[in-house]
This record gives sequence, structure tokens and C-alpha cells, in this order.
Amino acid sequence: MFDEIEKRCLNGLLGNQILVSKEKIISAFENRKDQNKISILQNQKNEGIVVVLKENREWFMQSYYWAEDAARVWAEQYLDVVTDNTVFLIMGIGDGKAIQKLLEYNDENIIIVYEPCAEIFWKQFGKEILAELLESGRVFLTVNGINEAVLIPYLEAFVDYTNFQLMQIGILPNYDRVFEAEYHWMMEQYLYVMKKIIMSRNTEISFNKEMVENQMALSEDAIKHYSVGQLDDIVKKKDLSGMPAVLVSAGPSLDKNIDQLRGIQDCVFILAVDTALNTVLNHEIIPDMTISIDGHKPVELFKNPKIKEIPIALSSRSNKQILPFISQKRFYELSSKELLAKLFHNIGKEVVELPTGGSVANNACALLKRMGFQTIIFMGQDLAYPEKKTHTLQAYGEYNTINANEKKYVKVLDVYGKEVYTEPNMLNYLKWFESFISVFPSIRFIDATEGGAAIKGTEIKSMKWVTKNIVNKKYDKSIVWGNIPLFLNKEEQKKVYEMIEENPKNIQIVKKIVKKELEIFDELKYEKENKNIKKLTKKIIDMNKELEENPVFDMVRYYAIREDYKAKGSLLKYDKKGKVEEQIYDLSNKGRDLFEGYMKAIEELESVL
Repeated sequence: MFDEIEKRCLNGLLGNQILVSKEKIISAFENRKDQNKISILQNQKNEGIVVVLKENREWFMQSYYWAEDAARVWAEQYLDVVTDNTVFLIMGIGDGKAIQKLLEYNDENIIIVYEPCAEIFWKQFGKEILAELLESGRVFLTVNGINEAVLIPYLEAFVDYTNFQLMQIGILPNYDRVFEAEYHWMMEQYLYVMKKIIMSRNTEISFNKEMVENQMALSEDAIKHYSVGQLDDIVKKKDLSGMPAVLVSAGPSLDKNIDQLRGIQDCVFILAVDTALNTVLNHEIIPDMTISIDGHKPVELFKNPKIKEIPIALSSRSNKQILPFISQKRFYELSSKELLAKLFHNIGKEVVELPTGGSVANNACALLKRMGFQTIIFMGQDLAYPEKKTHTLQAYGEYNTINANEKKYVKVLDVYGKEVYTEPNMLNYLKWFESFISVFPSIRFIDATEGGAAIKGTEIKSMKWVTKNIVNKKYDKSIVWGNIPLFLNKEEQKKVYEMIEENPKNIQIVKKIVKKELEIFDELKYEKENKNIKKLTKKIIDMNKELEENPVFDMVRYYAIREDYKAKGSLLKYDKKGKVEEQIYDLSNKGRDLFEGYMKAIEELESVL
């Protein structure tokens, strides 16, 4: 079907991502249509020039007479800003030459390319230059209508707080004029990821010590219970594949249709987020599962005695005070960077972290997908404030309303096409849902919220319609929880406890390294000999690797999160034209500030480990 170069292009497009399948790309290839809007003209130098016909006008996407020279000039605008940590987001692949020139300026930087026109991509598909770009390991291509869903995952994979200020946005000639709507879409995805990075930073700084304290308090519980990874494809394994799932969130619209859920609760799997628990229980609905990931979630939400018998998904940073109110199975998600995950890894047990946009409902949706549900129905997923209300009435026992005159509130369209108030953090949650839904087109998402912001990619239906058209049989849902072994057996638990006993020793090892690095930063500050600078920086790099490998270092970093983020935002900035001595001096001072923060964090942790 494909010749050798086409196979190379196909494999390069797939890369290491698993979100868009090979079958989908092959299907797009087989069903591609030539709209006669894209042509390749040969100039006198035998260079193929991409031309787009739009509204009876021909748009040249590169120079007709000097295509390669123009590509070089375009790329040179970034020559002075390229660093090892620069991530490019480029609109357009063109003939590939501009991207090729950009690659030549550095051996490390990543280039994410969004091609808004599939027809242009197919014109270049099978050409040697495209194969080489995709095989470089540094060019990650997304194409509208083929795999655009991986744009956000690519941005999230390569951009974080350490390098987001170093990002560069590039537009190939005429792309933003010919594909204006697609340009705005690309920028929306970019801004979403940037806002998410800032929001995550602010959350971690605000609740850093609370997060660490919850981690330590919940560690023993996580050791003795289950992992969310054990729920992978559970509905298929238990022969419940046809069962729909209902994700119940705590938006104010839930009060409109919650009673309709009671009549079908034997026919659907119900996952209610923590804030929605009181509402569903007060309407005689027992959810099959709940989820709570926030370290500061109020304990009042868990005081209904019925909650004790509901299985729950938890984060290691969930509020430790809710444990006495839960007696059923507890399934933990863990970040691979945290202490417990590293200890599990040491005995061959890998953890799972649910993708999230910052809301517990995001995690819940990701969990339902992981469990294998092919139909997911949203209720109470307002992501806005209809009638200016914040939550379902029984979440906290009364309605809370917003002051819409405050500047932070903005308007979006609701499911009925009318305007409704929301705020930036909810827009981020909304964007996450839309991105998540686009990545999994085989799953049917139905929005039966009956209010709130419209979520692109969902079918907007009423609960009455769901009851009539989706629900068709009763299920024995209790079998979901049967025969699930503990995540760690007794011997594995014993090994983890033994490693935890090493924490005081590990914190002293970290302390010794941090103290040594402080001395090196002082020595580096006034060093002028290039060979000595290289020697000292290599020592810092080697010791940082040793720190990263130490299981308790993540806790140290969280205790010093403010200093850590401050350093992340400045240490990678390097001006090629600046004076090396001045920059080394500045680097030393910033490094010292960071490691002094680590030392203070160690002193605090010594008393609790």
C-alpha cells in the first residue's frame, strides 16, 4: 500500500504517541480527497511551491523564485533565541524546508508543527524531506482532520514551568491569512496549556505543605489498598461492556434532573464526584463509586453514613481527614515523581496518574475512560454559573451565588445557545473536556446536564431522552468490585515499609548533597576560568541527578516549592550575547537561593520523617 518513504512518514507521524492509532491515519489516507484547492508549482530551480486557491485567489505559501533562500531567512529570525530548552510551535509544514532550517540551529530544541490543511500534508506525504523531519526525533507533526487531537498532549509533554517562557510561536508565510480560523484554534490550544501551567503552579504554591502532609498521612492507606490501574478495562473483564456510565458533578443544573437518575440507577454505573455526594444520597441514589482528589475538600461532604460503603478513588494528596468516613475499597492514583511511587517502582509495581485539567470531574472522566466505558453521560457538568448559582443546593446545604459584576467572570454559550457566566479556571476545565473527547472519538459522550456551558464533542440530550434511548437493561454492578487483589501482597508491603524506615537516613543524604552544592555555587560565583566553570557545573549536574534519584527529594522540593518555581522560571534563560561572567554570577546567586530553600525544607522535614 505504501512505498518505503511513505512508510517512514507514517511511522514518523505516529512517533511515540499512542492517542491516535495507525489505523486512523491509514483510514484518513484512504479517504483523502483532492479538493483541487492545493497545487504544487515547479519554479525555475525545480523547487515545488505550495499554492492554495481560496475565494478565486491564489496564495503562495512560500517564495516562488527563491524558496530555499526564503526558508532560511524565515528561520533566521529565531537564530538568537534558540536554546536547548526552546520549544517551537509552528503553524504549517509547507515544503518542510523552513522547519529543516530551524532544526539546524540547535541539536536539542523541540518543534511542534500544526498543519491546518490535510491536503497540503498529503501533497508532501512520501517525500524524503518530510520523512527526515519526522525521523529526527525533534519534530512532532499534528494535522487538522487527521491527528490534531494530539496537539495539546504534545504541548503538555514538552512544555512546563521551566521552559514555557522560552516558547516561540512561528507562522509560515500566509498561513494565518489563508487559514484564519485554524490559526485561532491553534492559539486557543496554546493558551490553554500556558494557563494550565500557571494554574498548577499557583495551586502547588498555595497548598504545598498540605500536599506533603496528606501524602505522608495517606501513604500507609495506599500501601494497604488498591491502585486505579487495577481498574483498567474492568467493565470488559467483568462482561459489563454495554453498561453506560453517568458522571455526576455538582453543578447547579443537577437539581433539575437528579430525580430522573434514581429510576435508572440499576441500569448505569454512577460515579459521583465528592461535592455531588450529598445531592445524590438525599435523592435515594447510591453511587457505585466516588472520587476525591483535593487536599482541602471539606470533611462535611463525607459525613452521610451511607458514604462508608461507597468505593472511592483518591489521590495521594487528598484530604487525609476523610479516611474515617470511608470503609469500602480505596483506589489510589499516584504521580510517578512522588515518594511512594518511587518505592513501589523499586519493587516492580508501577503506579497510574489520571490526566486532569484541574477539576475532580476531569479526573473522574479519565477514570471512566480507563475503566473501559464506551458511553459516558454527564450530569451537573455546568462548568459555569447558570442563574449565577455556584453548586447544586445540597452540596453545602444552601445556594451560593456569584457577583457577576466582578471582572473575573466572563460569558460563554450554554447548551441552549444562550449566554452564561463562568470564570477562567472553569474555562480550563471545559477546554480539557473538549480536548479529551476529541482524542477518544470511539467513546460516546452525552451531555445531559440540561444547563451550563456547552462542551464541544458531546451530544446534548435530556435525561428523559437518555432514559428512553440509552438505558435498556439492568446490571449486577457489584461484580465490578469482586476478586480484585490488593495492589501489594504482604511481602511487597513489608518491603515498602522497610524502605520507608530509610527516610531519615535518606533525608540526611539529601542534606549533605544540598550543603555541598551550596558551597559549589559560592565557588562558581567568582570563577573566571572556563575549564573550572565546566568542572563545577558538571559537579552540580551530577549531584542534581543523585538528588533526583533519592526517594525523599520530591518531598523536599514540595516544601520549598516557592523557591523551586522561582528557579524554574529563571535558571534556563541564557542570553548568547550577554557577558558570560555576569550570567555565571547571576546563575550562582539564583542557584544558591534555591538550595537555601531546600535546606530550610530539609530542616522542617527532619522533624516529621
